[in-house]
Amino acid sequence: MCSTGFSVANFWAVDRQAFLLRHIWVQSNLQLNLFAAEHINHLHQAGTPTAPRHAESETLVDDPTPFDIQAEMTLKTNFFATRNVCTELLPIIKPHGRVVNISSLQGSKALEDCSEDLQEKFRCETLTEEDLVDLMKKFVEDTKNEAHEREGWPSSAYGVSKLGVTVLSRIQARNLDEKRKGDRILLNACCPGWVKTSMAGDYGSRTVEEGAETPVYLALLPPDATEPHGQLVQDKVVQNW
Repeated sequence: MCSTGFSVANFWAVDRQAFLLRHIWVQSNLQLNLFAAEHINHLHQAGTPTAPRHAESETLVDDPTPFDIQAEMTLKTNFFATRNVCTELLPIIKPHGRVVNISSLQGSKALEDCSEDLQEKFRCETLTEEDLVDLMKKFVEDTKNEAHEREGWPSSAYGVSKLGVTVLSRIQARNLDEKRKGDRILLNACCPGWVKTSMAGDYGSRTVEEGAETPVYLALLPPDATEPHGQLVQDKVVQNW
C-alpha cells in the first residue's frame, strides 16, 4: 500500500461549550505556521485548553508503486508530518489540555514483526525523540537499499509509520511529565479501527461516527483525569504494548 501524499489534521479547541474546528494539510509548513499563530491568538482570547489532532495518509490496496517510494511517502505523511505538528503546537497547549495522535493497531503488529533488536529499541523507556527519528529514517533508507527485511523490518510501510506515531506519543507524554508535570496535560495515541473513509473504502467495518468515539473520548477526558497518558487506546481501552 502506498501513501498518495494526502494528509489532514483536524484540531478541536474545546471549552466544553463550543468547538473550534480547523482543517489543515499537515505537509504544508505554511498552513501549519499560520494555524499555530491563529491558535495562539485564539487561546489568549478564549482560553480554550484542548487540541487533539489527526494525521493520516491515504493508502491504496495492491498499489504497484515500488516499496521504497511507498515507505518514503507514507512515513513523510504519517510520522514526520505528525511530528512537525507536535513540535509547533505542544508548547502552546494550555494546562489540562488533551492531545490525541491517531495511530493504529497495525503499528503494534509491525512491532511484533520487527527483529528482537528493533523491538528492544522501540520499547526502550529511555528512547529519545531524536533516536526515534533516526530509526524511522533508517527504515526508509533500508527500503531504498532493498535491505529492510535483512535489517529486521516488516514489509508494511503503513505499519511502521504507525509504530512510529505510537512510540512518538509515548515519548511526548514522558517529556510532558518531565517538563510540565503540574499542567496535567494528557497525551495519547489511539486506533479508531478500520473505518469506512476514502482510505479504507468499502473494506472498512466501522462508520466514521464509530471511528470517532475513542478520539473524542480522549479529547474530552475531564480536567481532574490523570490517565490514560502516553498510551495506545482502542475502543476506550488501553492496549498492551
